[in-house]
Amino acid sequence: MKKDQTWATNEEVISDIKEILSEEFVDYGYLKTTHALRQQCGYIISPKKVYRLMEENKLLNHPTKPKLSKRLWVKELVPKPLAHFSYLEFDIKYIYIKGKRKNALLITVIDVYSRWVLGQHIAWQVNKGDVVKLFDKIFGAYSMAENIYVRNDNGSQMVAQKVQSYFKSKKVIQEFTKPATPEQNAHIESYHSIIERVICQNMSLTIY
Repeated sequence: MKKDQTWATNEEVISDIKEILSEEFVDYGYLKTTHALRQQCGYIISPKKVYRLMEENKLLNHPTKPKLSKRLWVKELVPKPLAHFSYLEFDIKYIYIKGKRKNALLITVIDVYSRWVLGQHIAWQVNKGDVVKLFDKIFGAYSMAENIYVRNDNGSQMVAQKVQSYFKSKKVIQEFTKPATPEQNAHIESYHSIIERVICQNMSLTIY
């Protein structure tokens, strides 16, 4: 049953489950899927029912992710750029938009040498293609150094094969910070802290 007192067939529920699981950044088990069905689709449904439907339709186990290219881990805690636009850091942050009651995502790219923000992109959803488009705009707008390093964490958009291949095609060396070490990406982390303090808190937004 739905909140509007209408009934749905098992097939309709399964279709809605598949649609939820197909969304970007979604890796739900049956409990989170239950909450999504209630909140997004208006179902009055129990976790046991969702579990049974997902098990019967082989939706509990997600496909194995493709093997990623070998990552180059950072060797030094703090980057040591010798010139402008030779060492970049970028990260993606969730921003809770109070007026809309949902999260947006913000990508920021910063030049470590000058602390200059080279580019930003904010949207309700951000994928690997958005990362490539943002860097394309940056590389087209600035005269970059001959040798460029890009440092980032291990978010899904950063480790995506498309992003890694893009940087290789541009002869950009992509470095990955080690897990649970935000201090290795300190410049961009610091910038996003400023965004939180100066803009988000004053504008009744919340950044995570």
